[in-house]
Amino acid sequence: GIDHPLKGFESLVAALRTWPVEAGAAPLLVAVGAGHATPEGVQLRLLGSVKENDHLARVYAAADVLVCPSRADNFPNVLIEAQSCGT
Repeated sequence: GIDHPLKGFESLVAALRTWPVEAGAAPLLVAVGAGHATPEGVQLRLLGSVKENDHLARVYAAADVLVCPSRADNFPNVLIEAQSCGT
């Protein structure tokens, strides 16, 4: 979940806060996973846990960029899964 400190969600939010915003072009962060967050200064849509593979594939394919800010992860399949969906 995004609330777990090892997932690095707060680091990602801090980085997005430095994004140069021009005429309302702030990036939209779409997060998959359990948890609650209401970061200030970042547009956020929480999808919650996505369990169906076809739904997850559509989420990956819709993304322009995937960021995996985990501080520790034994094998982040998310990186390979996103690449296989064209992200």
